[in-house]
Amino acid sequence: MSTKLSILMSRKKLYLLVLVALTVIAPYILPSYALHIVILFYIWATIAQAWNLLGGYIKEVSFGHAAFFGIGAYAAALLTLKPKYWEAGLKIMFRGIVPPQMFILTIIAAGIAAAFFALIIGYPLLLLKGPYFTIATLGLTTILRVIVLDKSEWTYGAGGIVLPTGAFDVSVHYYTSLILFAVAMFVIYRMVTGKFGYASRAIGDDEISASAFGINVMKFKLIALVVSAFFTGMAGGCWAHFIYYIHPYNTFVDTISLEAVVMCVLGGIGTLTGPLIGTFLLIALREALAGFLYVHLLILAIILIVCCIAMPGGVSAFIKRKLKVSWL
Repeated sequence: MSTKLSILMSRKKLYLLVLVALTVIAPYILPSYALHIVILFYIWATIAQAWNLLGGYIKEVSFGHAAFFGIGAYAAALLTLKPKYWEAGLKIMFRGIVPPQMFILTIIAAGIAAAFFALIIGYPLLLLKGPYFTIATLGLTTILRVIVLDKSEWTYGAGGIVLPTGAFDVSVHYYTSLILFAVAMFVIYRMVTGKFGYASRAIGDDEISASAFGINVMKFKLIALVVSAFFTGMAGGCWAHFIYYIHPYNTFVDTISLEAVVMCVLGGIGTLTGPLIGTFLLIALREALAGFLYVHLLILAIILIVCCIAMPGGVSAFIKRKLKVSWL
């Protein structure tokens, strides 16, 4: 029995090693289109995991993550184009050339900017309960989009921003998005499997009972919101450098928030693997129907309705139940 178990464990380690090796060498073996899709998967999976931390565990459904995404995208873009913002600390920008350290620092700064914004608005927003919180977050994206359009002397307005990082080799964007995804997965995994995870599940199940047992509900909600905003902002910054052209109508759009919700609900809300499955399905559907404008949204809505009826726990729960696997 022990021999069979050791063989099984050895196979799992071998499969994991092969997976890690393929992930590392992917830029050198995948065609450019496939690599583009993988980069998008890492970015959107990060957003889905970030949303799941707040909406899946705490059960605070947010439709405002596009606001954090847009803040991150614009923070990264403006810090890249306007070196005067860095003059107090870092003078590493010269004539439109973006050194690698600047590229990474702007993505980190994007996450900090989004997290700071979440910290400011978090307390008054989280005082709202249920659908009132959801409706309040829905307005954030529209408000920020109007501000970006109005303050064109700072944000370039409707004309948008073209970033010099578009000239980078695609492998740079691949490894950046991979590191972001890996860090987000690690941090969120440690959070949901520790004290935060137990407290957040208790809050999600019954907020009043959790408070009665001594759990600081507002503290844990605020932590979830800020961490969620941080990784969403970093994903926005990473996406901005990868796409290298941003404007208010491809960053501060409600579709981003909606897709974050759909990815989690479709894959399995409140789980670690669910958002990954949902991201894969959403990107696959989007690419398969790329030639049919807005048709994918209609089909996505139909799939989501069917999934909620037939698989209320998402695809991951359905697979877990049918295949009797415990790791999903």
